[in-house]
Amino acid sequence: MTKKKEQKKTTNNKKIIKNAIRIIFKFMPIKWMSRKGLFEIWEEKGVHITPVHFYEPIPYTKEIKEEDWKRKPLKEYMLFNKKAEERINKMVKKYGKELKENEISKGQSSFEHKKILYSIIRGTKPKRIIEIGSGATTEVMIKANKHK
Repeated sequence: MTKKKEQKKTTNNKKIIKNAIRIIFKFMPIKWMSRKGLFEIWEEKGVHITPVHFYEPIPYTKEIKEEDWKRKPLKEYMLFNKKAEERINKMVKKYGKELKENEISKGQSSFEHKKILYSIIRGTKPKRIIEIGSGATTEVMIKANKHK
C-alpha cells in the first residue's frame, strides 16, 4: 500500500471513530460520562470530562460573550491583604491537621475549603457565627467550636 493510501485510510478511520463517539455521546447520559471509572479512563488519555454545572470550576464557554475574552485579567482588580493571608496560612498550618477528611460529610465545598474554615474558627474563636446558605459547613464549624 502506498503512503498516500495509508494516510487516506488513517483519515477515514479517524472520521469513523469520531462519528461513532459522537453517536455514543448523543445517547449516553451525562452522569455516565463523568462517573469515576470512566473519568479515570478518559484521564489516562489526557482528557477531563466535567459536567456543565454551577458548582464546577470550569465555565460553560458557549455562555461567555466575545467581549468577555477581551477584559483585563481579574488580578488587576483584586486587592490582597498580605497580613491577613499570612495569618490565615499560620492558622491552617496550626489547626488544619486536626480535621480529617473521613470524619467530615461530603458536600458541595471541598475538603480544603472546610479545612480553611475550621482553622479560621479555631484560630479566631468567634463568639458568634452566622451561616448563610445550605448549612453544608455547619458540621465543620461545630467541630471547630468543640475545641474551645
